[in-house]
Amino acid sequence: MSKEKTSYRGVCKIIKDNGYTCYECSYYIVIDGIKKRKFKSGFKTAKEANAFRNDMIKKSSVGEYVEPTKKTVKTFIEEWLPSIKNSISYKTYKQYQYIAYTRVIPALGDKKLQQLNKLDVNKFLNDDIALNTGKKLSSTTLRHYYGFLNRMLKAALENGYVIKNIMETITAPKINKKEIRVLDEVQLKSLLEALKNYSVYDCAFISANTGMRLGEVLGLTWNKIDFKNNCLYVTHQLQYINGTFKLTKLKTRSSQRKIVLNKLLYHALKDIKQKQFENKSMLQEVYNNDLNLVITQNNGKPYSVEYVSRNFRRVISECNYKDNKSIIDYYNMPKLSFHDLRHTFATLMLKANVNPKVVSEILGHSTVAMTLDTYSHLLPSMQNEAMNKFNNLLEVTN
Repeated sequence: MSKEKTSYRGVCKIIKDNGYTCYECSYYIVIDGIKKRKFKSGFKTAKEANAFRNDMIKKSSVGEYVEPTKKTVKTFIEEWLPSIKNSISYKTYKQYQYIAYTRVIPALGDKKLQQLNKLDVNKFLNDDIALNTGKKLSSTTLRHYYGFLNRMLKAALENGYVIKNIMETITAPKINKKEIRVLDEVQLKSLLEALKNYSVYDCAFISANTGMRLGEVLGLTWNKIDFKNNCLYVTHQLQYINGTFKLTKLKTRSSQRKIVLNKLLYHALKDIKQKQFENKSMLQEVYNNDLNLVITQNNGKPYSVEYVSRNFRRVISECNYKDNKSIIDYYNMPKLSFHDLRHTFATLMLKANVNPKVVSEILGHSTVAMTLDTYSHLLPSMQNEAMNKFNNLLEVTN
C-alpha cells in the first residue's frame, strides 16, 4: 500500500496492493483539553475527504465534536439505567424499566445513539397506541415517555456520546386534565357511614379528614401522631419493594407537613389504637406490626396501596348495599377512586372559605397556584361570593 499527497492539506490518496484506491484525511481535535490526531479513510474523492476534515475541525473548535461510537439506544439504556438505580425512587426505577423494555427498546433500540433524531422521537411519541391492547395511550403516559427519553439523552450528552439533547427541541406532550370527581358534604357523610363495616373505612376516614394520599395514609406511623398537641406529621409513604413493605421518604419538602387533627379524626385515631391493642392482646405472637403503622390488617400486617385502592372501588360499586343498589348509586354519587377523597377534602375546605394557602399546606402542594389551578374551577360560586362581599364593603362605606 502506498500514499500520495493531494492538493488538499491533510488529505492523501491511498493506493492498495490490489489496486483499490480511496482518500484519507487527518485532522486534530481537542477532547477534554487534550489535542489528538484523527484519521478517516474510505472517501471516493479528495474533495469529500477535505469536506469531512474541515467539518470535524469546525465542530472541534466550537465544542460540538463527539467521539464516533457504534453504541445503540438499546446498549446505552442497558448501561445507563442500572447506574441511576440508587439515585431515584424504587417506583421511578420500575417505571423507567417498564418504559425502556416494553416501549423504547422495541421501537428505537436498534437505532445508533448518535443517529437518533427529532423525526424518530416524534414518530415514537405520535405512535400512541398501547401494545397488545390497541387502546390509545393517555397524555400522562406519553409525558412519562418524553421524560424518560429526555433524562436518557441528557445522560448521553453528559457522557460525551451525543452532541446535544434533541429532546430540548421537542415539545413535551400536553397533559389533558382528568375530570376531578368530588362529593358534597352530605354525600361524604353518607359514604363514610356506609363504609363503617368495611376494612377500607379507616383509610377512607383519615384521607377524607386530612386530604392525605393513600400511600401517605398507609405509611402513617404512631410516632408521627401527637395526641398531646393534636396533630400528625406526614413524612413517609408505604411502598412494596422487592417483596417487602418499606417506609420511604416523600419526594419534596412541601409534601412533608404537619396536619392538625379535628375532633372526629382525633377520636377515630384513638379508636384505631385501641382496636390494635385488642388485636395484639388476642393474637399475641401472631400479631406483627414491626413498622408501627396506624393502618394494618387485624394481625398487624400492612395493606398495599393497590389492595386498598381496588377494595375501595369494589365496595362502593357492588350492588348489595340497599335496595339492590351500590353505595354510589343509592346516594347518587359519581364513580369514585380513593384519590377523589383527597379532591373532596380540598374542595370542601375551599368551599368553606379556608385560606387557599392553608389548604395548599395541608395538601402538601408546592405552591398555592397549584392548589387553585386544580380546584378553583369546581367552585364557580367562590367568585360570586367574593364580588358580593366587595359590594357589601362599598355599600357600608356609602
